[in-house]
Amino acid sequence: MHGEEARKHYFFEAFKMALYGTTLNRDVTIKAANGESMKALKVFTEALQYLKEDALKTISAKAGRELIASDFTWVLTVPAIWDPSAKQFMREAATQAGIVTKGKEARLVIALEPEAASVWCKKLPAEGFITENHGGYKLDQSPGTQYIVVDCGGGTIDITVHEVLDGGALKELHKASGNDLGGQTVDKKFKEFLREIFCDGVWDE
Repeated sequence: MHGEEARKHYFFEAFKMALYGTTLNRDVTIKAANGESMKALKVFTEALQYLKEDALKTISAKAGRELIASDFTWVLTVPAIWDPSAKQFMREAATQAGIVTKGKEARLVIALEPEAASVWCKKLPAEGFITENHGGYKLDQSPGTQYIVVDCGGGTIDITVHEVLDGGALKELHKASGNDLGGQTVDKKFKEFLREIFCDGVWDE
């Protein structure tokens, strides 16, 4: 899609980070590639609605019967650096997307991305995490193991530190934290570097 046709459409790239460092309300807007703006709540709602419908379609096909959103508890992950207003914004977008309905808000869990990654990691084989006495067990069968999860995403880098307890539960050794220096920032800095190397206007052409 090029030229005039492209300018008629709204394309939002890496829009998740629009919620970082912003005073959020229902009227906050984000800018599309064509220069036009749209309310951020609508953009996030539409994205979540698409993901919800695609997930339900895929799971229903596997189950052999039609399933609806209220059949599940949904887990929505957010960066560790997001403040309460950004988390509430995502909860509202999820509600408008039909992921949860009034009276069933408990079916939506907002989880930090590095903590969700850590829960997944504890199901992985201990080999590769520790160098001895792993005996082929998974991490959740290796109490006393301490590990760090560094989640390097497009927008943020999030870090959490956990210890495996008896029974497979996790103990937080350090509060999840992070910054906004993910892959998108690396891309931006690399482009700035190239602009410094080449003559004025060469990169933009």
